[in-house]
Amino acid sequence: MPKSGNLRRRQYETMRVLLEYSDEEHGLAISQIQEELEKVKIASDRRTIYADIDAINETGLVHVQGRRSRGVYYYHVIERLFDPVELRLLVDAVATSRFITKDKSDNLIRKLSSLTSVYEAKVLNRQIGVSGRVKSMNESIFYQVDEISRAMENDRQIRFTYMQWNLEKKLEPRKNNPVMLSPYLLTWNDENYYLIGYVKKDGMLKTYRVDKIRNLLMLDLKREGEEEFRKNDISSYTSESFGMFTRDPVEVQLSFDNEMAGVLIDRFGTDLKILRESAFTSVALTKVEVSRQFFGWLCGLGSGVRIKGPESVKKEYRKYLTSILEDYN
Repeated sequence: MPKSGNLRRRQYETMRVLLEYSDEEHGLAISQIQEELEKVKIASDRRTIYADIDAINETGLVHVQGRRSRGVYYYHVIERLFDPVELRLLVDAVATSRFITKDKSDNLIRKLSSLTSVYEAKVLNRQIGVSGRVKSMNESIFYQVDEISRAMENDRQIRFTYMQWNLEKKLEPRKNNPVMLSPYLLTWNDENYYLIGYVKKDGMLKTYRVDKIRNLLMLDLKREGEEEFRKNDISSYTSESFGMFTRDPVEVQLSFDNEMAGVLIDRFGTDLKILRESAFTSVALTKVEVSRQFFGWLCGLGSGVRIKGPESVKKEYRKYLTSILEDYN
């Protein structure tokens, strides 16, 4: 037998029912709200439900509106913390983010879906299991972001081991470890999380990808280099993406010095096909959208990465380099 319970619980359950089973397109009659409340053993009548809906609207957290249809009033949640468009944007960002693991993506999407009606949640949950995403396999990134944030809040330095990809597509420690750094900014750029901070040993700001940080430890040392951080344009320290293109991808072969393997894997993901060429060089096979942005990225790598084929792309790259050299004649 349903019990009336206390006022706060009844109002909470009434709001939960409305948030879960109604939206702009779907409404609930008073009798349907009563049925849902009975499932959690809460008694109600029309008078108490009307009063609870008024109280819910007064909170300003959501807005419930009654609409008459065929002689019956149906109640709809027409305003809530996140509207469907905002939730879809958030879900799309989570689903396509490289630094979030697949399992964590699916879990976050389910949580975001709980913020809307069951009808809209079905649409959002279709993003779970989306294929073709280059995903991080390092779920510890969430705890590292939290630890770095705590260090910044407490004005403390951190120490960590920084990793790099090898030809076997495994992360290994880079030279000059461990890194001691005064953290100043966490930024999300080109679908990766980056840490920007001051390295006293080098007397400059440096950028590190958070998913390649290991053995992170907050130190009992006050941060340094704040003046250096304040005087710099932070955008110049973040990784730039290739940009938006309209050309069809072309399969290219990139010959590279073996120590450049990590740079290519960072750009194209661990599915990148790599073939040994010699004791010191290898060839990567991948599809790229040939553009000025791609050539600019390649140019920044100097002679460490070279276009091996096709000949048409090599010719276009030579033309790109020649046009730059003409400005220096």
